[in-house]
Amino acid sequence: MVKENPAILSKDNYCEGVDHMNEQEFIDIILEEGESLAHILNKIVEQRREETGSYNITVQNVIPVREKYFTVILCKVVSNF
Repeated sequence: MVKENPAILSKDNYCEGVDHMNEQEFIDIILEEGESLAHILNKIVEQRREETGSYNITVQNVIPVREKYFTVILCKVVSNF
């Protein structure tokens, strides 16, 4: 189960290793029985890439909160053209 909190979207944050303007998105994940964290992360990234039409979206960090609960930080590089 993926619980998104759009109120925790912060812009102009520094994503590690990138020198452009960036956005970070924090997403809470609760793993259900038989679910794979890697599979869920892949689905989230692919969905965001589809929504934005950009491949500049990556997982910056996965923070374990407690058993089967994680907070994922996505990093989106925004170009200044």
